[in-house]
Amino acid sequence: MTLRSTLAVENIRRICEDYIPDCDPKIIDIFQRSAVARDAQIIAVPALKKAPFPAHWLAGDLSQTGKVLAGLNIGCLTGLQPATSARFY
Repeated sequence: MTLRSTLAVENIRRICEDYIPDCDPKIIDIFQRSAVARDAQIIAVPALKKAPFPAHWLAGDLSQTGKVLAGLNIGCLTGLQPATSARFY
């Protein structure tokens, strides 16, 4: 796993612990499971997908918590309370 991927995993786990207590992130190493990346048409890594539909995708190290929460329609750190549950793949 690359440094950037490691940071993304650490960051999403921290975000889940802090803001989304019922979150169950599923980490998939696309180098070991390339079919998953192909089927999901992932062209940038690390990537984060929120499900169920409509799906939301984010790419990067996920270090900007407010942008991650806003990008997933969970809220932001500037006044909105995040949702209490979400699923990540």
